[in-house]
Formats: sequence, C-alpha cells, structure tokens
Amino acid sequence: VTDFGNPNINLKSICFWVNLDTTTGQLFNLTATQSIEVISGEITLNGTWSNSNIYVDGIATTSIGTTHQRVVVTTDTNILVNDLEFARISTDYGSLDLADVQIYDAEFTLADAVLDYNNPNHLIFDVGGSIALANLKGYWALSEGGGLVAYNSVIPLGSEQVDDGGFSNGLDDWNQNGNFTSVNNQLICSTSDGGKLLYQNPITPYVVGNAYKYTFYIDSITTGNVRARLGNTLSDFAISTEGTHSVVIIHSGVTPTYFVNYGSDAVIDNISVKEVSGGIITGATYVDKQDTIP
Repeated sequence: VTDFGNPNINLKSICFWVNLDTTTGQLFNLTATQSIEVISGEITLNGTWSNSNIYVDGIATTSIGTTHQRVVVTTDTNILVNDLEFARISTDYGSLDLADVQIYDAEFTLADAVLDYNNPNHLIFDVGGSIALANLKGYWALSEGGGLVAYNSVIPLGSEQVDDGGFSNGLDDWNQNGNFTSVNNQLICSTSDGGKLLYQNPITPYVVGNAYKYTFYIDSITTGNVRARLGNTLSDFAISTEGTHSVVIIHSGVTPTYFVNYGSDAVIDNISVKEVSGGIITGATYVDKQDTIP
C-alpha cells in the first residue's frame, strides 16, 4: 500500500492498469467518503460520483477480471483528493498489481478511453483526444524509487537543499569528522577516511517522513564504497561504480545531509538533494510487468 496523505488535487478522471489476484479488492481511497474498489468482479464507486462513467479496456463496463486491464473512471464534478491511498480503504487491503496511475482534472470521453487503452506507451494528450497536458494532476508510474517510494512525476523536484554540491568553494560550506579534501572543484575521498562523514544542514529544513532524491557523481573509484544518508536513514545500497547515482530516501528526523565514505579511494562531485512528492510503499514489492501490458 502507498499512502500519499493529502495531495490536494482535483479529480475528474483516474486511469490505471490493474491485475487483481481475486475478484474483490480495494483500489483507491480518495477522500474520507470517496473510494474505488472491486466487489465480486464489479468496479464499485463509494461516495458521491456525479454522472460517473467506467471504462475497462476502452469499453463502457463495470466488469473486471483477474488479468491486466486498463481502467478509466470519470465524474463530471471535481473530487478534491485529500486522502490518497493505493490498494487500501480504511483497514482493508487489495491484493493486486498496479501500474501507470494518472489523475486528470478533465473528464475522459469514451473516445479518450479507447485512445488511452490503444496507446499504453503514451499519455493521452500525446496521441490526440480531448485531454491536455495541463489537465494531468497526478502521475505515478510506480517504477520509481526502486520499489521503496512512489512519487507524483507531474510535480517538479523541489528546490535544491545542498549549498555548493559542486565544491566550487572547496569545503567552505561543508563540515566533516575526517580528512576530506577538495581539488579542482571535486571532493577527494581516501581509504584513511573509512566510516567518516561529510555533512551540512539543508537550505530549507527537511520534513520528517517526506521523500528526498539524493544524487551524486563518482569518478576514479579504486576501492571501497560510498553511501548517501539523510538524518539516521542510510541509503539501502553501497555504491562502488563510477557514474551518476540517485537514491530516494525518507527523512528520519535528524537535520543534516550526509555523505558517508566506507573506506573508498574516489572522487565525488555534484551532490544534490531535492524533495519529491512521495508516498512510502509498504507491504508491496516492485516487479517489472511491462511485457504483460498490451
């Protein structure tokens, strides 16, 4: 289940790929009274949905099976989504595969639903129809964050939280408990600094429980590995290869941005931390299902 809290977005259409394990299950919670679930193979809308329409694989129907199917649900009156959860309604959970969830503040027509189903690798406004890019208010591909977090890719990454992540001022803007040095606007790591920290406070205070995308570049690494850390939360993988790396971390409550050296000889550059609009995924796993979607 993924809990997004209050995204504060208007909904007239919601589109998603789903594969139910059984003919009954919870799909989405939207508000305190409005939600979507499947009961005995029928898509059921709870709460008030003015002049609603339901399309499954481009056909007007409420019936749904236990294979991958594309669903579009519409209403002619905006629903202000303020309690968004995937695969959970109250204390009940759905057993299902879910992908490519989109929320629009415009109402899909049947023709739009057909276009959407027939073009699974494109968003509706890329292939014609009545919906515009500006109408897209929520888009969760559910392939982000390595299965740990899902974020709304409609919302741009937040403002930069790191001051001088490119080390143009050497280490003037950073603190450390080791012997890190800076040469040619890059951070130099040494095996002698194994287990040591480079850190600084964020430009804007982090929010506990929010998701942040941590990006940095590694070059000339010969031994050891490095990790990113926000507060007490350490990234879930140790990096020992050259190139640009990103990880989404949920902030744990201690302020600084950390860069942790685990006994590596390496050059580090372009450290960046930005907030993403995210929800923590719990009780679910990420599986590549692209080959099973038409």
